[in-house]
Amino acid sequence: MTSRPVLRRRAFLAALLACGVGPSRAEARHFRIALANVDETPGVTLEGLGFTGSDLRRSFELAARTLPVDMLYFDNAGDAGRAVANAEAAIAAKVDLLIEYNADA
Repeated sequence: MTSRPVLRRRAFLAALLACGVGPSRAEARHFRIALANVDETPGVTLEGLGFTGSDLRRSFELAARTLPVDMLYFDNAGDAGRAVANAEAAIAAKVDLLIEYNADA
């Protein structure tokens, strides 16, 4: 006869497997994300927030390090026409997500 702790353990493992917890059978999806930054000119702060466009870019670089993502970066340079061109370039690169940070948006 099987003891109660063994039955509990088997039930727990069965529940984990039913929930999808366990060895991965397929690779995790890899996402392509583009950040079109408002302006990466050194010394220019973003909308009175106290940090620069380079600071914002660096925060995305750090956050993406451990995630299954490929990041693409664009500098809109505070120019609406360039922002549109960057958005078109991101679309042509077939990104899964475009983060458009533009003062004119």
